[in-house]
Amino acid sequence: MTATAALLPVLLLLLAFGRSAHGAECFPACHPENGFCDDDSVCRCQPGWQGPLCDQCVTFPGCVNGVCVEPWQCICKDGWDGHLCDLDIRACTSTPCANNGTCLDLDDGQYECSCVPGFSGKDCPRRRTCCCTTTAGRSWPSTSSSPRRST
Repeated sequence: MTATAALLPVLLLLLAFGRSAHGAECFPACHPENGFCDDDSVCRCQPGWQGPLCDQCVTFPGCVNGVCVEPWQCICKDGWDGHLCDLDIRACTSTPCANNGTCLDLDDGQYECSCVPGFSGKDCPRRRTCCCTTTAGRSWPSTSSSPRRST
């Protein structure tokens, strides 16, 4: 009897009991490199991997606003910085727009304020003064009294 012929009955028995030559099988299958199927057909993950199929990496412990591509990484999402992605670098977080202005975060930590009517400036600090025009074509700021007439 050849070695191949001797192994054939063993392989058939393993397959008949739901096991492969590599151990138990899980359906759906575990990630082939990140996990293995235990005797109860449950996917068990290697260190650094998680999820039902062991296909999700584990971030670095303490990583707050980050993700991983490989285990133990902490790659910061937009607007976050630091070793643990816990430093908020979004400019609008500090509410720089005064007088109910609306803040919009731009690239590279910059921001832009959209001022409510009546206010202007980078951070909306200045109250706009409206000029009123008389029928004679003269103008004066609306906050002052009417123009004086020369007699």
